Amino acid sequence: MHKAWTVPLCALLCLTACSVPIQLLGQANDVASIRGSLAKPDGPGPFPAVILMHGCDGLSPMSLRRAQHWAHFYRRLGYVTLITDSFTPRGWYGCRNRDPKSRITVTHRVVDAYSALAFLAAQPFVDKDRVVLEGMSHGGTSVLNALAVDDPTGQHGKFAAGIAFYPRCVYFLDLVNLQAPLLVLVGDQDGTTPAEPCHPPAHVQAPFEYRLKVYAGATHAYDVDSPGGRYFQGDYREFHPQATADSATQIQQFLATHVPAASR
Repeated sequence: MHKAWTVPLCALLCLTACSVPIQLLGQANDVASIRGSLAKPDGPGPFPAVILMHGCDGLSPMSLRRAQHWAHFYRRLGYVTLITDSFTPRGWYGCRNRDPKSRITVTHRVVDAYSALAFLAAQPFVDKDRVVLEGMSHGGTSVLNALAVDDPTGQHGKFAAGIAFYPRCVYFLDLVNLQAPLLVLVGDQDGTTPAEPCHPPAHVQAPFEYRLKVYAGATHAYDVDSPGGRYFQGDYREFHPQATADSATQIQQFLATHVPAASR
């Protein structure tokens, strides 16, 4: 029987991104589905994959360019990419422009993440055991939570690894219950999601590798190539090309260790 989350045929054939629906599974949700932008490397696969989760700006033009930059980076390494949109299907266009009567929490986004995992697991060109969850800011915080809880969709899915850009560690860094290797990238001048809480206590032993990289002089959203200025709650943000380039190196090394593009 046809499943609602099966990719349309065009997505199997195109190398540029295709828009696809991602059915939300498990518990009752505020919407039936979210949207994703799916793309794959050339060839039949199966490939490992990376799910990308946006921050509080949703997929605004600036945030979309950033997501597309990283998606292109992953595909060059040999990964299928799925850029998810948690906000637009819910009528949101950013954390500051939301309907005051509604609220999208990290819990919502964890369901989004695991539903996207189930979506990818159903695709013949994806290796379902090698799916990475990556997120920015609010999406990065969602990565921390997703890697510390069981699959809420009932599909019993597992992420192979997580990558979190400047997440809010102060509330969600649960290394004791970490279920996969985790890489956190953050700047020491981040006034929105400070780096200090991302340093684990010395007595905490995570069951999987926890790798933290803190960039001197880098602000929140340091990988966004746009003019510097004061944004959310007056926090100053500026593009940091060196931190952005090193982040690519850190990610490539992390993935080569834990989720290599070529099967071992």
